[in-house]
Amino acid sequence: MTNLQPADEATLHIADPVDLLWAPVPQTSYYRVEIESGGKVIHEAFVTPGTPTYRLPPFVFDRVVNNELRWRIVVVDAKGHDGVKSDWRRIKVASQDEQASLGKRR
Repeated sequence: MTNLQPADEATLHIADPVDLLWAPVPQTSYYRVEIESGGKVIHEAFVTPGTPTYRLPPFVFDRVVNNELRWRIVVVDAKGHDGVKSDWRRIKVASQDEQASLGKRR
């Protein structure tokens, strides 16, 4: 899979909307968005093929362990079989204090 956003290892603020984006894949019935933190699945979502984007709901950040999560996209075909899977990508979650210090360094 290509054109995944945000970038791997991105640092994002929990108060900001976080949109996961990817390039569409032909012959997809739906996409499964998998979110893990602390070695456990903390959220899954199912996205229609015409919408290669997903906004993380705010409650996901309440489940994050050690200020880091990882995510990937799984293509699912018409028979319900997993197809292409993106590589796992990491997001570092900044608290308000960390976000303020990041802004000062820029």
